[in-house]
Amino acid sequence: MTKILWAKPLVEKATLELQAKVIHLKKQNKIPFLQVILAGNDPASLIYTTNKKRFCEKIGAKCEILHLNENISPEEFIKVVQGSNQNKDVHGIIIQLPVPPQLRSLNLNGMVKKEKDVDGFHPENIFDLLKADFSGSTFLPCTPKGISDLLAYYQIPVAGKHVVIIGRSMIVGKPMSLLMSAQNATVSLCHSQTQNLKELTRNADILIVAIGKAKFITKDY
Repeated sequence: MTKILWAKPLVEKATLELQAKVIHLKKQNKIPFLQVILAGNDPASLIYTTNKKRFCEKIGAKCEILHLNENISPEEFIKVVQGSNQNKDVHGIIIQLPVPPQLRSLNLNGMVKKEKDVDGFHPENIFDLLKADFSGSTFLPCTPKGISDLLAYYQIPVAGKHVVIIGRSMIVGKPMSLLMSAQNATVSLCHSQTQNLKELTRNADILIVAIGKAKFITKDY
């Protein structure tokens, strides 16, 4: 029997919890502050960053979008990120992807300080995920954490299950496989070169698809 895992009730629950945390922090004269560094005018990025700002404001936090010229030099871009890293009032930083071509050779994953890397891309955060060490200031990549939270909210057990993940990106697929493994699942990480994909998906207890291609998975999978 099909059961749709609606995110809305989980989002509403998390929103109330975050609003309460922000109220508590404000009583200590602390205002959570997120800076989003956006270079260029990618339409999807403009919508995505605006939504980030809107949600921050909804829970009472502060969000600033640093909208940079699409022709910004790598040197100037690095200065902007360093400024955010050094700003003691800023608690979280996101470098919005994709960045313009001239910035793609930069080590973007390592530019934001570990403790401000809310995207969970910093090498130390990834290493903590490899170790399954979620203590301290470790941030998990957003989409894998959201999927994990959704499974937990609907009380779907992961331990001992066969989880098949299609897509091996650094943003979703690979960290998702590490997070599921940390929860004692047996993981198959599939991609475009996987030859027995239908056989694997048919035998999966949990199937997670992150390939950016709609309706790829059909009933015969």
